[in-house]
Amino acid sequence: MMAQRIITALIGLVVFFGVIFCPTPVFYTAVILVIFMALWELYQAMQADIRVRLAGLVGAGLILMGGFFNAPWFGMILSIMIYLVMSVYLHPGVNHTKIYTAAFGTYFITFFLMPLMWLRRDFGIAAVILVFVFSWITDSGAYFAGRFFGKHKLMPKVSPKKTVEGAIGGVITAILGTCLYFFVLEKCFSIEAIGTIRYGLLIPLALLCSILSQFGDLAASVIKRDCGVKDFGSILPGHGGVLDRFDSVIFITPMVFYTLNLFYKL
Repeated sequence: MMAQRIITALIGLVVFFGVIFCPTPVFYTAVILVIFMALWELYQAMQADIRVRLAGLVGAGLILMGGFFNAPWFGMILSIMIYLVMSVYLHPGVNHTKIYTAAFGTYFITFFLMPLMWLRRDFGIAAVILVFVFSWITDSGAYFAGRFFGKHKLMPKVSPKKTVEGAIGGVITAILGTCLYFFVLEKCFSIEAIGTIRYGLLIPLALLCSILSQFGDLAASVIKRDCGVKDFGSILPGHGGVLDRFDSVIFITPMVFYTLNLFYKL
């Protein structure tokens, strides 16, 4: 199992960096593909009606189209209209609560991952990588800290294996890993877009995003428990599905984007 996780992670890193350094249109396409795959996995876990799933994908597409014209809310309005029509059309065969639950998942995943494209557009590749540094280093640090030092359960009813020590270890490794990442950027590369951020902002941002990253993971665990599934998918051997791998990334992407925007406006 561990070997499988490591092999998948190594292949994933190669694909990740390959996509990250591709031309912008290719990167945008990859983000959109991740959004649609994550949405489908969520609908699958919820056992949503096929018509509700299609409505969700159409709604996500409308939001993304609106995003390219700086008007994602217009796409959301159209999407809400589609869901309202669906709740009437499918009544009483499909309960409206299931439709609106799917709608929330659609908006959550789409709106929270879409800023990855805006980060690439406004701040460059280094800013996109920063999101994954926060998320994946937190995940790795929490895993190993919990495995070697974990004694006190964090939230056993949500995720029995997570520990307080693991959570603290995740935060510490995220801060150290992020500082190392910025040190490399400053000393080895000329990354003007985010290289001017000082550690006075970087460390609090790493702390906040590490905590949010772990809450994103816990929120995904709650959804899986309520849906009665272990993983959202099986496309990534040893890691589950796309949503299993991106759950914490989804939670922190908007935070990174809007924090950088606020920093440069000030």
